[in-house]
Amino acid sequence: MKKSSRKSYYNISADVYDFFKDGLIYFPIKTDLKTITQKLNTLAFHEKYYGSMDADLEFDAYKFLWNHFPLEEVIQKAQHLSGRSDLYIGDIALRKVLPKSKPYLNWHRDTWVYTKNTNGRIPPLIKVIFYFSNSQDLTEKSIVFSKGSNRRFITKNRIVDLGLNSLLSRVTIGGKNYCDCVIFSSEICHKVIPPLKNEAFRLIMNLCSKEQLEGFERDSNLDIFIDKHNSEVIQEKEII
Repeated sequence: MKKSSRKSYYNISADVYDFFKDGLIYFPIKTDLKTITQKLNTLAFHEKYYGSMDADLEFDAYKFLWNHFPLEEVIQKAQHLSGRSDLYIGDIALRKVLPKSKPYLNWHRDTWVYTKNTNGRIPPLIKVIFYFSNSQDLTEKSIVFSKGSNRRFITKNRIVDLGLNSLLSRVTIGGKNYCDCVIFSSEICHKVIPPLKNEAFRLIMNLCSKEQLEGFERDSNLDIFIDKHNSEVIQEKEII
């Protein structure tokens, strides 16, 4: 347990403290990438952003992902880190990123408030992304964050804020493991890094509060599975 610097009557676990302070936490995942990539390469993809494609997921494909990635455990971890026990699956996307393409997203926040205008969902989403290579090699550098920028809005000017934050406390995910998982708050400054050598996959999951569920426009093929999962969780919490 890590004590807060502020005088209090309780302790804060180290991982909760780090997530609050830095806005993210990341760790390696062990899974059967050979089986996973063989299955994913049978799916149909459509262009989402320049240099990337999203899979047309159907019920069976979604079930396959659920069985081969520790999604339930990661959701529970996200609830623990954020202190938000009301997190549910808003949507899921499986993205393939092509090598040597331009970054489809430069420095940005998914949720921000600079003046009277806002962008993104409030309260901010908790995002979970799994990074792995289509070649089953070590992941390449995949995304870079400005640690602590979730709590640091430097100015009300978006361009200046992103520019200055991009120079501070940077941490890059990828290059050391075969599969990386990162959990982060959607208001943190971050930038996507496309692979240089091989196609790469990103399994992206947005977690939200119960009241935010209706704001997601999901593919009908995913609705059945996600709604089934969320309804079961809601029923469990109502019983408790």
